[in-house]
Amino acid sequence: MPVFTFWEIVVAAALIAKVLLVLDHLPWIDLFRKRPLIANVLWKTSLYWCVTFLIRLLIRFHPYLFSGERFLIRIVHFFNDMNWSYFVAVQSFYLMVYCIFVTARELIVQIGPKKLRKVFFGF
Repeated sequence: MPVFTFWEIVVAAALIAKVLLVLDHLPWIDLFRKRPLIANVLWKTSLYWCVTFLIRLLIRFHPYLFSGERFLIRIVHFFNDMNWSYFVAVQSFYLMVYCIFVTARELIVQIGPKKLRKVFFGF
Protein backbone atom coordinates (compact mmCIF):
# COMPACT_ATOMS: atom_id res chain seq x y z
CA MET A 1 0.00 0.00 0.00
CA PRO A 2 1.50 3.35 -0.98
CA VAL A 3 2.31 5.88 1.70
CA PHE A 4 0.96 9.37 1.14
CA THR A 5 2.79 12.57 2.04
CA PHE A 6 1.28 15.30 4.16
CA TRP A 7 0.59 17.50 1.14
CA GLU A 8 -1.11 14.70 -0.75
CA ILE A 9 -3.41 14.21 2.21
CA VAL A 10 -4.12 17.95 2.41
CA VAL A 11 -4.94 18.10 -1.31
CA ALA A 12 -7.20 15.04 -1.01
CA ALA A 13 -9.08 16.57 1.93
CA ALA A 14 -9.46 19.86 0.06
CA LEU A 15 -10.72 18.00 -3.00
CA ILE A 16 -13.35 16.14 -0.99
CA ALA A 17 -14.45 19.36 0.74
CA LYS A 18 -14.67 21.23 -2.56
CA VAL A 19 -16.70 18.48 -4.23
CA LEU A 20 -19.13 18.43 -1.30
CA LEU A 21 -19.51 22.22 -1.50
CA VAL A 22 -20.24 22.01 -5.22
CA LEU A 23 -22.61 19.09 -4.66
CA ASP A 24 -24.48 21.15 -2.08
CA HIS A 25 -25.39 23.78 -4.70
CA LEU A 26 -26.82 21.42 -7.30
CA PRO A 27 -30.57 21.79 -7.87
CA TRP A 28 -31.41 18.16 -7.14
CA ILE A 29 -29.72 18.09 -3.72
CA ASP A 30 -33.03 19.10 -2.11
CA LEU A 31 -35.00 16.47 -3.97
CA PHE A 32 -37.06 15.50 -0.91
CA ARG A 33 -37.69 18.96 0.56
CA LYS A 34 -41.47 18.45 0.66
CA ARG A 35 -41.23 15.04 2.35
CA PRO A 36 -40.59 14.29 6.03
CA LEU A 37 -37.17 15.42 7.24
CA ILE A 38 -35.73 11.89 7.40
CA ALA A 39 -36.03 11.48 3.61
CA ASN A 40 -33.87 14.52 2.90
CA VAL A 41 -31.38 13.54 5.63
CA LEU A 42 -30.98 10.03 4.22
CA TRP A 43 -30.74 11.33 0.64
CA LYS A 44 -28.03 13.88 1.40
CA THR A 45 -26.12 11.53 3.69
CA SER A 46 -26.04 8.76 1.10
CA LEU A 47 -25.11 11.19 -1.66
CA TYR A 48 -22.23 12.71 0.32
CA TRP A 49 -21.06 9.25 1.37
CA CYS A 50 -21.11 7.84 -2.17
CA VAL A 51 -19.18 10.80 -3.58
CA THR A 52 -16.61 10.53 -0.79
CA PHE A 53 -16.32 6.79 -1.43
CA LEU A 54 -15.59 7.33 -5.12
CA ILE A 55 -13.10 10.13 -4.50
CA ARG A 56 -11.23 8.15 -1.85
CA LEU A 57 -11.11 5.13 -4.15
CA LEU A 58 -9.70 7.26 -6.97
CA ILE A 59 -7.14 8.82 -4.63
CA ARG A 60 -6.01 5.37 -3.55
CA PHE A 61 -5.83 4.21 -7.17
CA HIS A 62 -3.82 7.14 -8.55
CA PRO A 63 -0.34 5.67 -7.69
CA TYR A 64 -1.21 2.62 -9.79
CA LEU A 65 -2.08 4.70 -12.86
CA PHE A 66 1.54 5.38 -13.76
CA SER A 67 3.13 2.06 -12.84
CA GLY A 68 3.81 1.09 -16.48
CA GLU A 69 1.96 -2.23 -16.38
CA ARG A 70 -1.15 -3.23 -18.28
CA PHE A 71 -4.36 -1.76 -16.89
CA LEU A 72 -5.85 -5.06 -15.71
CA ILE A 73 -2.63 -5.92 -13.88
CA ARG A 74 -2.71 -2.52 -12.17
CA ILE A 75 -6.28 -3.14 -11.03
CA VAL A 76 -5.33 -6.55 -9.63
CA HIS A 77 -2.37 -5.01 -7.78
CA PHE A 78 -4.62 -2.26 -6.45
CA PHE A 79 -7.20 -4.69 -5.07
CA ASN A 80 -4.53 -6.94 -3.58
CA ASP A 81 -2.50 -4.14 -1.99
CA MET A 82 -5.43 -2.18 -0.60
CA ASN A 83 -6.07 -2.36 3.14
CA TRP A 84 -9.81 -2.88 2.82
CA SER A 85 -10.57 -3.12 6.54
CA TYR A 86 -9.03 0.31 7.11
CA PHE A 87 -10.83 1.75 4.07
CA VAL A 88 -14.19 0.40 5.25
CA ALA A 89 -13.58 1.66 8.81
CA VAL A 90 -12.86 5.18 7.56
CA GLN A 91 -15.88 5.08 5.27
CA SER A 92 -18.06 3.98 8.21
CA PHE A 93 -16.75 6.92 10.21
CA TYR A 94 -17.57 9.27 7.31
CA LEU A 95 -21.09 7.83 7.16
CA MET A 96 -21.64 8.55 10.85
CA VAL A 97 -20.21 12.08 10.61
CA TYR A 98 -22.25 12.90 7.50
CA CYS A 99 -25.42 11.62 9.15
CA ILE A 100 -24.86 13.80 12.22
CA PHE A 101 -23.90 16.82 10.11
CA VAL A 102 -26.84 16.58 7.72
CA THR A 103 -29.31 15.92 10.54
CA ALA A 104 -28.12 18.96 12.47
CA ARG A 105 -28.14 21.17 9.40
CA GLU A 106 -31.61 20.08 8.32
CA LEU A 107 -32.92 20.66 11.85
CA ILE A 108 -31.44 24.15 11.84
CA VAL A 109 -33.08 24.87 8.49
CA GLN A 110 -36.42 23.44 9.68
CA ILE A 111 -36.52 25.01 13.14
CA GLY A 112 -34.65 28.19 12.34
CA PRO A 113 -31.38 29.49 13.77
CA LYS A 114 -33.01 31.98 16.16
CA LYS A 115 -35.31 29.43 17.77
CA LEU A 116 -32.50 26.87 17.98
CA ARG A 117 -30.23 29.43 19.65
CA LYS A 118 -33.04 30.15 22.12
CA VAL A 119 -33.52 26.43 22.87
CA PHE A 120 -29.80 25.73 23.32
CA PHE A 121 -28.50 28.90 24.96
CA GLY A 122 -31.60 30.61 26.32
CA PHE A 123 -31.08 33.92 24.50
